[in-house]
Amino acid sequence: MLDRIRRGDDTGFTSAPALAETFSVLSRMPTKPRLEPQDVLDLLERNIIPHFVVVALDAQDYPQAIRDLVALDLGGGRIYDLLHLRVAAKLMPDHIYTFNEQEWRALSRTLMNAHAASG
Repeated sequence: MLDRIRRGDDTGFTSAPALAETFSVLSRMPTKPRLEPQDVLDLLERNIIPHFVVVALDAQDYPQAIRDLVALDLGGGRIYDLLHLRVAAKLMPDHIYTFNEQEWRALSRTLMNAHAASG
């Protein structure tokens, strides 16, 4: 999939929060040798930024995402998953690729059920 995006055969999208989260995780991972922040930036600038359309949310989407999680008595890192889902909802992509499919499916189902019950 990444090769198809790099060649321009497909268009890849990523959320702006995913870019920040990737930087955060990679620059603090206990790897040997350790990836310095500049190393991570180099990786992102070589492999992600020039090949993917980075999609940001609107300012009001952030507090609403927090409200939605609190209403479900959820917190922690799920906020990042929800922000990625909100970007995906704006784009309506053909496919979503994630390393955390089970969590995404559970969160999206939970949110859809909560919205259906309140609407």
